[in-house]
Amino acid sequence: MNLLTKIMKKFFLFASVAILGLASVGCTSDDSNSSQFDKDIQGVWKESRTLYLNGNNKVIDEEEAYDEGCGLDELEFKGKTIISRSFYLDEMGCETDEFESTFYIKGDMIYARETNESTKIVELTATKLVIVGEILTDEDVPVIGAFGETVDPYENIKTVHIEFVRK
Repeated sequence: MNLLTKIMKKFFLFASVAILGLASVGCTSDDSNSSQFDKDIQGVWKESRTLYLNGNNKVIDEEEAYDEGCGLDELEFKGKTIISRSFYLDEMGCETDEFESTFYIKGDMIYARETNESTKIVELTATKLVIVGEILTDEDVPVIGAFGETVDPYENIKTVHIEFVRK
């Protein structure tokens, strides 16, 4: 697996974990506080791009979703279950990592019952889902700027949005 692939997989894993968020409070009260998002989010969503925003919520960079030939990473919301799938190429061919959790939505937040993380729904339409992702840094990837000085590529990034399209 090349370095870019490792970085993208690490990023998607963090994003998936962010989706599979916080919970462990009573189930009945959570369900009564759900929103229209519960119904609208159902289905399979394929990752399409990642947007990097500065402190003023202005997009300063973006990346199209990376496909190694095995398919784009996806999220599936099925009833009260969320399934995160990551597709990648290794020495044996195409592989899939899959993680499943139960979830609930309260307001514009997605929470998972099994973990301590959550994420915010930035936008949800019939064809597009945008959620807040994690900012990841990787000390293994030095970025060299002018005159050989090291530049932190994450310095101006304050928020990450991950965009999915309905499959």
